[in-house]
Amino acid sequence: MRQIKRAALWAARPRASLALEVIEGQLCPGSAFRVRVTLVPQERINIRGATLELVYTETHFVRTVLDGYQEHTTDRVHISEKFLHQCEAEAGVSICRELEFRLLEEAPGPTENRPTRSAWQVRAKIDLR
Repeated sequence: MRQIKRAALWAARPRASLALEVIEGQLCPGSAFRVRVTLVPQERINIRGATLELVYTETHFVRTVLDGYQEHTTDRVHISEKFLHQCEAEAGVSICRELEFRLLEEAPGPTENRPTRSAWQVRAKIDLR
């Protein structure tokens, strides 16, 4: 019974492809960059709104006795920019927007060493009706 409910919920979700691309600049402190977001619905969907977020993700590795390391990840949203308002998107018709962001000089830079790994990410959130 539980599996049927999960499948029914999954089948009820609208399908679409989403692409995020940094087209100009870099995600590093003091830099400006442009992001292109492209949404292509595979069926008609009703959108309440959509935002693009600039997120700083930090992962801390903690040594444990039993299984080596555990990861603890923290996400901090620094900028949230609306790129779509309420609309109806038609199947196969792409929606493309470009936004510009700027990271402050004092923003933390990415790291790739233990016990901490950090990076800047661009994420899209789409609110459906």
